[in-house]
Amino acid sequence: MPVVVLNQPFIRHYAGVVLDLAEDIFVSGWDEDVRVREKMNFLNSQCYLLPDDGKGRPVLLPLDHTKVCPPQFLKEIDLCSGPCRVTSVSTGLSKDLVNHHSEPISSGLGSVILNDADQFTKNLIMATPSNLPDINRLLITDLKTNSVRPIAHLATDRSTGIDASLLLPGFYRIELLKDMSIQHQFTFIKLYAFNVLFNKADGRPFTEKTIW
Repeated sequence: MPVVVLNQPFIRHYAGVVLDLAEDIFVSGWDEDVRVREKMNFLNSQCYLLPDDGKGRPVLLPLDHTKVCPPQFLKEIDLCSGPCRVTSVSTGLSKDLVNHHSEPISSGLGSVILNDADQFTKNLIMATPSNLPDINRLLITDLKTNSVRPIAHLATDRSTGIDASLLLPGFYRIELLKDMSIQHQFTFIKLYAFNVLFNKADGRPFTEKTIW
């Protein structure tokens, strides 16, 4: 799996962010007509699939927007120590799952809160849906591999959620279920603890801590 660095801003991702993506290469502007494809140059149209554009939606990321992350930097940190970013939240109704936005759950249905300010407890992502007593299962989907598994949830009288501090960097969706029915969902990105930038004079890479 390639770990790459953005060499320029892309939608809601900033230059220097480190991304762990699938190896599959896609081509933007693909035409189903073979005669058209024979006349096209796809060299600059190759793309990775970015599972989350920063707003909860997948998008094609041009290869020329990226550089390979220097592998030595990955050996120098705790891979699970980076912050999370909540990127989209559903309106909260199972029949309306396609309607996403990046603000707290609308229409008085509750909110999703990322706790990243506590000195000792970070990356707690808690939801406060109005139908909280009905929520009895949480599923997590790795959006890079589309693998789904149950995840232990933290429950209080007013909220339910997850501790994302042990997750590896990646792109995730959390679904809150009543038995087998999805009631709410939200997406988030677990970032690496560092960004990689390149010196303009000599091109040498260096790291900066990811801002919490």
